[in-house]
Amino acid sequence: MTIVGILALAAGAVFGCISGVLLSRANPATPIPWWVNPPNRPWHAIAYRAVGAGLTVFGTISLTPSIGYWSVLFVLVAFAIPSPIYFRHNRRIAARG
Repeated sequence: MTIVGILALAAGAVFGCISGVLLSRANPATPIPWWVNPPNRPWHAIAYRAVGAGLTVFGTISLTPSIGYWSVLFVLVAFAIPSPIYFRHNRRIAARG
């Protein structure tokens, strides 16, 4: 079950990155806020984010019997992986304006 958990965590991070790219493409001239939704939210970006979050949680639950509560750190890492996409997008917008 450990391999399934690791694969689910990796897939969740990939889906989160895809969602970040889709959101940045849908909002080419506006920065993406951190705590609220951006102005344009395509349904497929939301779907990718939801599937990614579900896979991340499933992967964490699958890893808990083998590594214990340390698997919570993997959730933080998997959710932090798409962050550079938002940083780069917002920095690009700030450099333009």
